[in-house]
Parts: sequence; structure tokens; C-alpha cells
Amino acid sequence: MLLTRLVEYARANSEALPPPYYVHKPVRWCLTLTADGRPTPGGLIDLRDGPKSKGKRIAVPDAYRSGTKPPPYLLCDTAEYVLGVPRDDTDKSADNATVRARAFAELALRWTESVSGNDVADAVGRFFRGSGQSAATVPDELTASDWVGIMVGAEWAHQQPTAQALWRTIVQERKGGTDRRGVCLVCGNEGTLLASIPESVKAGAIPSTGMAGKTQLVSVNTDAQGRAGVLQLGSIPVCDGCGSLSMAALNTLLAAPSHRHRGRDSVTAWWTREPVEIDPLGELDEPDPERVRRLFAATNASKLQQAKLANVDTNDFYAITLGTNRARVVVRDWIDVPLEEVHGNLARWFADIEIHDGWNRTTQFLPLWRLTASAGRWERKMSRYAKDTFPEKLDEHLMRAALRGTALPASVTIRVLQRIRADHRVDAPRAALLRLLLTRTSTSDPSEGSTPMPGLDTGSTNVGYLCGRLFAVYEYAQLTALGGKKKGDGSGGINTTIADKLYGTAMTAPRQVLLGLDRGVRAHFKRLRRDKPGAAVNIEKQLMAIWDLFSVSDNHAAASNGEFLPAVLSPQQQTHFVLDYYHERQATFAAIAERKAAADAAGEDNPDTDN
Repeated sequence: MLLTRLVEYARANSEALPPPYYVHKPVRWCLTLTADGRPTPGGLIDLRDGPKSKGKRIAVPDAYRSGTKPPPYLLCDTAEYVLGVPRDDTDKSADNATVRARAFAELALRWTESVSGNDVADAVGRFFRGSGQSAATVPDELTASDWVGIMVGAEWAHQQPTAQALWRTIVQERKGGTDRRGVCLVCGNEGTLLASIPESVKAGAIPSTGMAGKTQLVSVNTDAQGRAGVLQLGSIPVCDGCGSLSMAALNTLLAAPSHRHRGRDSVTAWWTREPVEIDPLGELDEPDPERVRRLFAATNASKLQQAKLANVDTNDFYAITLGTNRARVVVRDWIDVPLEEVHGNLARWFADIEIHDGWNRTTQFLPLWRLTASAGRWERKMSRYAKDTFPEKLDEHLMRAALRGTALPASVTIRVLQRIRADHRVDAPRAALLRLLLTRTSTSDPSEGSTPMPGLDTGSTNVGYLCGRLFAVYEYAQLTALGGKKKGDGSGGINTTIADKLYGTAMTAPRQVLLGLDRGVRAHFKRLRRDKPGAAVNIEKQLMAIWDLFSVSDNHAAASNGEFLPAVLSPQQQTHFVLDYYHERQATFAAIAERKAAADAAGEDNPDTDN
């Protein structure tokens, strides 16, 4: 089914795809010939158009080649084949270059002798039958691995229709012969069957933590891997046309930034049966609030019309996630569902990661890559997350959760909580990730609480949630009383806050920490009532409201000694603790911003800074 969908995409987008068994590749050098087959006086032309350019990107012949004697491509190849340039100064490299240049010339002459009345073929034939590669002046900066094409006038030799047809025949001869015929499993028509997929996935198209070379989509080269011991495509009949189209479509999708999402060691490519207005994976990488809200509206509208549309053929969505194992492609996920289902899952995804921004008094929809990075180590000095320190395959799990609407592995929660305890940092990406984890984790324990909200839930009685709120208010009281945390310019009051000292302990064993903070906050209130009475009143109101919720949440409370506070929190309660610590801080920021705006409008002093 995967090959069938790729072939359908190739046929629907044939104008954007290269000819069969061709790929788009940067060609560094152009060997221009005159009509009588001699190199032009200018010699080889450098096709780079900038310091970072690798050459001119054009369609060139391609087929997987390996072994000690890899065969040449037709009329366009590396300088080792086209001009006989050795890789190094050894005799072995010189011998190999001579053999490969001779094979390249023989293949080029096969083309020139198969056509007539073609000026380009005539010039190429005269070149190789005459002085040939030795007549070309090789620039010093040219290396054996540089790609070189042959041009006569303004026409590339390898792009002549007769050259493309001959190259297709050559690939058939190399990969399966022209005598094996049968019914193709992909298109259902009778044709010449392949022994193996001729083209490979281009090097670098699939991210890898190891060597990043060319990889094969289908590779069955041992008896244990094949059905009944049959090797390669012996038990999977695929015609040469479908084999070429499927690989051309896959390489085109993997090369298009708008059709792929690259992870640390995998890549997800997507396409639809018909063109679409909303780019699903693009929204995950760069979500725009307006487009997300349109997605919500479109999803709701489709639900209302679902009954009417039940018998209508809607668009389909396809996505494939690929990794590598040495030279083989590993298909890690394959999605073939109606597009409406993906839109619904994306709308649910954005609803589950929506998080409140207190300072700006808005809600945020964060890109998937920021959620992924937030599970890694925080570098305080660099003020960023360390690269590639997030859990293995987390990017894949998040992509699958977004497109399929599935939950994340439980291990992700443990890993994120460990990082927060170590870093003492809770920001919007981590809060959004924890909210996603909580929302998609089912529990039978009512004490674990209900689905978390994007912002502060003042009615929640979850003990972890309330402990997080309390800790945030105590921290705010300390910072307000002592002039805030010291900044880089020396301003501010304190070097270390209670969050710097106690956050890791408070989120796992809150009872002793919160009782100690409750005793210590009295000194802060004494200073606040003297210097900032308005702020003192607001903080006292916040604390009283939260303590009142504790008595509601626990029928066995012993308010006199704090026994209603939990001695330890479960991982899920810790998640609530962290999430509401963030929510309470954002609500405080929003209240400060609102009071400041009101005071500025009235021309009065800010109540949070009055003396």
C-alpha cells in the first residue's frame, strides 16, 4: 500500500518529478563541447553561484551501485568517471580512475551509436572517439568526487530524451533484466519486473546518529529475510515503472521542507490525495494562533456536517516516518487515514498543549520542536536547552501523538520531572508538555484530579495542584518583600530564592517544605505591610483562598499540625504540582500587569510597588 500511494502521488505530480531513474542533484562542473567534439577554450565551467553553493541542481541519472567495481552513470557522473581524476596519489586510485573513465566512455558511446541525427550525440561521440577525457583541462580545485555534466551548446547530453530512454533500459538490465515479466503488485498491470529497487533514498534525507549514506527502501539480501528464502523482490512483483515512480516520489517528498518534519534520527514525510490549504506538519512546527482557531472551527463544522458527508469521498492523508539501520530504511510508522481525521487530531493536539501567558494575557500554541527540546537539560549560562539531550525517540512520540491522537509513553513523565527537579526550571514549553501528558493519561483514581486547564483552575482541589499553588505564592511573597532576585547589573535583593533551594524537594515531599515556608513567610509579611501594604493584602488573600481549598479537599484534615498536606506526591501529583506552580505564577503576572495598567491609566502609583 505504501508503494501504491507513492506511485499515485508521482503520477499526480509528474511535472515536479525527474524522469525515471533520475534524481535532482547539484552538479559542480560543466564540460562544454563544440559541435566537432572538442572542449571549448574556457574548459570546465564552475556552476556554483555562491560561496555556499554546491553547484547547479539538475536531474541526473541515478541507480544504487555498490561493490568493488561500481558501474558508471550515463553522461553525468563524478569527475573520477567523467575525466578519470584519481581520488589520491596512489597507483591503485589511478588504476581505478582509468578503469572507471573507460567504462564511462563506453557507456556514452553506446548512446551515441544508438541514435542518429542528433547533434549533441554526434559531438559527444566525436569527443570520446577522439582525444576524449585527456583533452579536457582539469582545474586545480576539481576533486574526484565533484559531479561533472557534459553540455553541447545549451543542451545537457544526459537530459536528451534518447539518453533518458537508454538509461532506463540500462537500469532494467542491471537490476532485473528485461526477460522477467509478470503482474505488478502496485499497478496491477503486466510489465517488466524488477529484481530490486534500483534507486536509493538519497544520503542525508533521513537523519541518522551514525553514518548517513544512501539507504535502500526494500532490501532482502539473505535467506532469513525473504519469504520462503526468496531474495530481494523475488516474492514482491514490482514493475520497473512503479519502482522508479515510488522512489522519485519519496525522494521528492523528503527533499521538500513543506512535506517533511526532521527529527533527531528520523524523518516524517506527508502528502494528500488532493491538494490542501492547511499544511498539517507546518502547523506543528510554526503554529499560528489564527490558523489554529480556523482549524478548530473547521473541525467543529465538519462534525456538524458529518452525517451529511457520510457517503462523500473526502480527501486522504498519508504520512510515513523513516529511520535507518545501516544501509536499510526502517519504516517506523505509516498513516493512511481520511484528512478529516487528521484535522480532528490536530485540533485536539493544540487544545491539549494550549497554555496561558500571564504577562501578555494570551494563550500560546507552542511548536512541537520546543516541546521536544524542553525535555532536555537546561543550560543556565547559555539560557537555552542543550541540544539533543531530550529522551530518545521523544520527537517521534510527539509527532505520532499529534497525528494519531495517541498518548505518550509513561516514561516521558518521569524523565521530564527528573529534569525539572535537576534544573529547577518550569517554563511554557515544559508546562505545555506536562499538560499534554496529564490530559492524555487515563486514571481510575478520582483523587488524581480532572483534566488540567490551559490557565489557573481556582476551583481544583487536587492536592498536588494546591501544593504547587502554595509554593508559587510563598516564592512571590519572598521576592516581593526582598526586592526580587539579583540581576546581572547588580540590582535586586537576593541571590537565591526558595525555588532555587527547595523546588526539587517541595515537588516530591511538600509537607515539611510548605509548613516551614508558612512559618517563614511571617517575616516577609512584616516587611510587606510596612513597605508595600497593597501587595501584602493581595498575597494574604491568595494564601487564604488556597488554604481554604485544602480543607475542602481532605475530609481527614488535621489543620492544626498540617497533616492534611501530603508527605509525598505520586508522579502524577508531581505533574500537577509543577503545572500549577506555573499557572499560579502566570496568574500573578497577569494580575500585576492588570493593576499596573489600571494605575497607569488613572495616573496613580502601582499598588505592588507603593511604600
